[in-house]
Amino acid sequence: ESGPVISYWKPGEIHIRAEGPGKLVVAENALPGWMAERDGIEVSMEPDELFLTISLKPGLQEVEFHYQPPRLTAGLIIGLTSWLLIGIGVWWIKNRAVA
Repeated sequence: ESGPVISYWKPGEIHIRAEGPGKLVVAENALPGWMAERDGIEVSMEPDELFLTISLKPGLQEVEFHYQPPRLTAGLIIGLTSWLLIGIGVWWIKNRAVA
């Protein structure tokens, strides 16, 4: 039995091959916005205030961690909503002037 093998690590994305059962603890700050997948299926992370931690099922599995800053998501929603409202406003003004 060997330990976990990191196959890819860059800011915001970590891929690890690990053998279970047990827990996988990754020394990365557990900030809000981290998501985990085990064999392509999203899984909940264990409550750990410091590091990324998930439970492993028996056998070999591929684990991926992805980081999406919460403010980035909110910013995208606000930005897209703003552009949509501007578009509706321009359309309304243009059609009102024609009538």
